[in-house]
Amino acid sequence: MPLEPGISTIFFVNEGITPDKLTRFATSTVRHVEVCWNFEHANLTEPIVGETAAVLSDNGLVCHSLHAPVGRMCNPAAVTADEKAGTQETFKQCLNYLQVLSGGILVVHASAGLVQERERPDRLRHSIESLTWLAEECEKCGVALAVENMHHRQLGTTAAELDHIVGSVNSQRAGICFDFAHAFVAEGIQQTLGNLHSHVITLHLCDNMKPDRESTCWPMVPHGLVDWKAAFGELKNRGYDGVMMYEVYGSGQPDLENDDVARLELNYQELIRVFKQC
Repeated sequence: MPLEPGISTIFFVNEGITPDKLTRFATSTVRHVEVCWNFEHANLTEPIVGETAAVLSDNGLVCHSLHAPVGRMCNPAAVTADEKAGTQETFKQCLNYLQVLSGGILVVHASAGLVQERERPDRLRHSIESLTWLAEECEKCGVALAVENMHHRQLGTTAAELDHIVGSVNSQRAGICFDFAHAFVAEGIQQTLGNLHSHVITLHLCDNMKPDRESTCWPMVPHGLVDWKAAFGELKNRGYDGVMMYEVYGSGQPDLENDDVARLELNYQELIRVFKQC
């Protein structure tokens, strides 16, 4: 069903990301889950992934995507031999986890951390080489590769650079994970979506509350600074009909956990109303 809501497990970051928390969505309208692998907040292991798969299945939920970790040992733009080898091993583990979770999309960043302008061409070349290899591995596993647009002097901050990366990877399995908050503080949402030629495979729905545009935060949409009517107008022009994946934070307060789910469902109804008005 097009335009169904989804939730990233980053939703639980303020209280600790554990598989059992997904049971809160068992009776909600949310069926799609992005499992976030984060070295700091949600370091996945085989037992945790197995438990997550069981919780999803038992509660009528499905793994839409897995977000690869970001760091020294998961950096497509790495230049040293040990970091490049570590990145490949991490990506192989991501694909193994996706198979266990029965997920269909691997979301990755084109680089980890800031990229100095003098290093950018070389880092971009390394990233494309790494992502080309990864796209071939995704093809073997039957999953899609979604490169996320970024901000703050990382790789993939503009439509032109994203198109260059995905075009150079040259795989029918490769496309874009469009993150609204990142685009807001980088090139601009309308400009990036309007100029982007690559296929948008999935989304990260998140707003921005920083008037200086210097950093991102992830409140519910549409209650921040993003012009969602204009943003969704560009999205509709592209014919996007996939999952509306929320990448937002919950309250982190146990006594509000049920309210968090209800709040997200009401928010989604409001979001769809805005989308239909475009």
